[in-house]
Amino acid sequence: MTEEEIYLGTKIGLLKRGFKIMAGQPPRGTDSLPVIEIKSGEHTNKGSYRSYKPDLVCYDGINIYIIECKPNYNYPDVCKLLSVKNSPLRISMFYNELEKRGLFEKFNIPAAPNTFADLLKFCIAYSGTKVENPDVDHIIVSDMQGDIAIG
Repeated sequence: MTEEEIYLGTKIGLLKRGFKIMAGQPPRGTDSLPVIEIKSGEHTNKGSYRSYKPDLVCYDGINIYIIECKPNYNYPDVCKLLSVKNSPLRISMFYNELEKRGLFEKFNIPAAPNTFADLLKFCIAYSGTKVENPDVDHIIVSDMQGDIAIG
């Protein structure tokens, strides 16, 4: 499967499971979702220098998921996720970005800056056999129609 197929299969599968898609950065930018940019904390001015743009951001009524989509398991994308997960400053930047865009209100997310990190789940979506990595959650995509396994 291509990266675009993984993106679409993940998005459709999450929608089928009742997730709300908050934002996204699809391959070739072909979606009407807002793009979330998580600044590095070192560079907070205009521009995208050292910023991270997740492929998908969604909400299941409990947690906010930051998802990277690739055709196969991709350790560099896991590192991107961990660069946010392990940085209180970047988590704060992410909170600010969602707040600035009104996404907490739009999706009825009860979030406060001091508990926001507890809501976050970090996932890599790909096809094929699951690669064990306890640092992130995995979404295994079987097809573009949304046949996914989350775990």
